Amino acid sequence: TAAGTITDGYTPTYPSAVEHTVTVVGGNCRVEWTSFDLEASENCEWDYVTLSAGGDTWTYCGGELPPAQTLRGTSEFTVQLSSDGAVAGAGFELDFKCKVPKRR
Repeated sequence: TAAGTITDGYTPTYPSAVEHTVTVVGGNCRVEWTSFDLEASENCEWDYVTLSAGGDTWTYCGGELPPAQTLRGTSEFTVQLSSDGAVAGAGFELDFKCKVPKRR
């Protein structure tokens, strides 16, 4: 297995007008958010995080923890923070664990 933690990369708050992207290579990954605090907006148009895997994309914002997910049928996933030029929050942190295929 491959495992780790992804954060927004900034403390105590992420900066305004930033894009921060992390891509993880690994299949059948379990993703669990452990903290989440971004500027809230009705349609996540200001500050948001996207999780992309296998052609699917989920977008999250605000202060509620996104749901844990198992990402199947893909060899990688990407997490991207995008923020506008105004309010910032504490950011995010997520843990992941991926199964590495066995060699034959």
